Amino acid sequence: MEKVFLSCFAAGLKGSLLIIAAIILRICFRQVPASCRRLLWLVIMFRLLMPFSIPAAYALFPPDDVFFSGDIRTGLTNRTADVAVTSGASEIIDAPKQPDIAQDEINGIKEEVHTPETAQAPEIKENRSPQHLGMIIWISGTLGMLFFLLANAARLQSRIRFAIPAHGLSDEMADMAFSTGKHHLQGLSVIKGIYYLDDIASPFVLGIVRPCIYFPFDIQRESIPHVLGHEITHIRCMDHIWKPLFFLALSLHWYNPFVWIAFLLFIRDIEEACDDRVIAGYDSAARKDYAEALMSVVNPKGNLQVFPVAFMEPPIRARVRHVLSYKAPGKGIRILFGIICAALILCFMTAGKNDDVKAPGDAPAALEDTVGTGYPLMISEHYKLCSDDEDMGYVVYDRVGRALTGLNYYNDPLVIADELTGEKWLYSWYKDFNAYQVMAVDDELEKAFIQVIGEKLWYIRSSSDYETVKDEASGLSYMVKTGHPIEEGHVLLHDEKERKIYDDLAALYGKQYIDLLLAMDAGYVYADLEIKGLCFRFPGGFLSLQSGATGSIQYIDHEEAGRRAWSLWLTQEENNRLRAWIRNHPDLTEEMTRFESWEKIFDELNIQYRLGDDRETPRLQAAKADLEQIWGEFPPKELNEEAAERELLNHTKMFDEDGDSINVYGIAGMDATGKDISEWHIIVDIPEEYRQLMFDTKKEEFLRNYGMSRGDDTKRSEVFREYQKAAPKQDRLSGTWTLGQYERIYDQVFIDTVLKAYPEWESGDIFPEDILDDLTRAGIDAGIRSDGVNLSLMY
Repeated sequence: MEKVFLSCFAAGLKGSLLIIAAIILRICFRQVPASCRRLLWLVIMFRLLMPFSIPAAYALFPPDDVFFSGDIRTGLTNRTADVAVTSGASEIIDAPKQPDIAQDEINGIKEEVHTPETAQAPEIKENRSPQHLGMIIWISGTLGMLFFLLANAARLQSRIRFAIPAHGLSDEMADMAFSTGKHHLQGLSVIKGIYYLDDIASPFVLGIVRPCIYFPFDIQRESIPHVLGHEITHIRCMDHIWKPLFFLALSLHWYNPFVWIAFLLFIRDIEEACDDRVIAGYDSAARKDYAEALMSVVNPKGNLQVFPVAFMEPPIRARVRHVLSYKAPGKGIRILFGIICAALILCFMTAGKNDDVKAPGDAPAALEDTVGTGYPLMISEHYKLCSDDEDMGYVVYDRVGRALTGLNYYNDPLVIADELTGEKWLYSWYKDFNAYQVMAVDDELEKAFIQVIGEKLWYIRSSSDYETVKDEASGLSYMVKTGHPIEEGHVLLHDEKERKIYDDLAALYGKQYIDLLLAMDAGYVYADLEIKGLCFRFPGGFLSLQSGATGSIQYIDHEEAGRRAWSLWLTQEENNRLRAWIRNHPDLTEEMTRFESWEKIFDELNIQYRLGDDRETPRLQAAKADLEQIWGEFPPKELNEEAAERELLNHTKMFDEDGDSINVYGIAGMDATGKDISEWHIIVDIPEEYRQLMFDTKKEEFLRNYGMSRGDDTKRSEVFREYQKAAPKQDRLSGTWTLGQYERIYDQVFIDTVLKAYPEWESGDIFPEDILDDLTRAGIDAGIRSDGVNLSLMY
């Protein structure tokens, strides 16, 4: 940890010099566009986050080790040498096995391995007291900054729960774009992530993977096209990612005033850069309208939001002056600025090579204890496992340093074994959460992983728990857990050829429909759906089936900027029937992009696509009232009669026959919005069959996982859903709360039972499978008491 602290301090010193140089450049090159200055701030951000410099034969700065002085440097060097000596292949592959390891774990018997590192630890600690104090202060400040970031994010998340989707806003914006010549909005008429939110001062973008745009309720309608163009530009420039990342750099260097200055200037420049991109094609009248849009959303409090990317960031007056006096910069000044920036990057990103400090008996380059990341490495004969704390995982390398795969969640790697052949496979994320890289696991790699993460975390699933389906068109396969929806499956990529097929398919969506998807990375979402047979491409657009509150089929049109786009929400039963039909008719034609072509099919499948004659049902009235709240009136003038009817039908499917909203599983009575917690945190009677089902489920999972919680293997949610479907609607919220209380108590009894027999037991340690045989659900329930709000054990 001290080495990380000192490395961070060294990066901060170099970053400070780079910030000073950037400020001088900013003053000298006032005419340079903000987009160029923005790139320089991003370079500074990465410099602050990098715990190391790139070694170079000729560099302005000496090796990073010069920042580790005296005994500290010596101690760290010795520790590195010791690790290099003691982490060779024999440590992992040929380590002697301990007899009766299960019994040793039960009794809490732990062996200490005495290494040279342990022997010199007291001397190192004695020479480090000032650094220890500095490290504690640094960690405290960093944690405080991160807590502020998380608290701010949590506050925003609690507020956006009440955001209202801006249905129909996209079509209106497309019309305004075409009529006023604002070409930066063309093709964006099917944006889904736009919401209205009360009690916000200005529009902003929030979200990392799927960013959404939030408008205040009182925003002026004539300002919306400018605001929308500005926020979309933020998303395209990935500012919603860079801003939190820069704040992370600020959190690491909170003590450095230069980093605070850099963060504030970075925020100003990303706003000015977005302004420049939006108004680049504007005439003077349009720029004036844009300036008025800026003034209309001025935040009187002037507060600076850390987490979201807001339309209005201070100083607003300077931005208005810049917009009104905007002139396109010349190429010459940009080229000169770029040359100077490149020179700065070479100077501040590199450091001299350190060939003097070598550990005794250094191994060849292929067996060094790091692979260019600065993190420790476990080495076996053919593999190297490098801990990559920034990505929360490990990277597997071969002997010559080529990355074979990355494992993000190293605390619980996904390993699946074939019961018949005994083959094991390791799965790790590929670029997004829709695809897995697949790597065969041999005995050597398995032992290396166990050495790194511990035997109890090396958990192997059975291949019989999963189904694998191959897509004939692409040649790729996807894996889904048995009984789970197709959407929860993951595309499998076994080698470089399959990764290229997946990348090319995603790029096809990203390039062909870039105006619709906003970012090329979104193409992976639809590539995943296509491989699973849930998305079909056509020259003018694509047809997809997606899950939502109930499910949907939608056509996204490209040729006419969304004017022919349509969607229909489906109940769970309708969704299942339609998917079964599509599986039997995989060769959909261009004709099927027209809604009229589906009407006969919907009739055959008993799928509702028109409203019935009775317009006075509670369901219809609830849907209409909700739409009136969203639109201001319903039907709105922007929708024709057919589109308005389909919108009302879609919304109707979000309510039951009594007008109560239903959740994503089609269950009504589970909406706690507007209810005080005391209204449903009430203990009610739970039928014995569901208490028994919860007891059996938790007991089975507790025994199988030795008390560890493994979210991907639990069936507890299914128990709750089964109860909710059977319970009276008015009791479902309270009943879910009560069943959760029983679940908590059953877990506690299981833990107490194991600890009574083995006081040193920890979650994940092996224990005899018959240890819970004497426990019964009825026996536990007899010892439970209720105070009306919570359940507890009487002992």
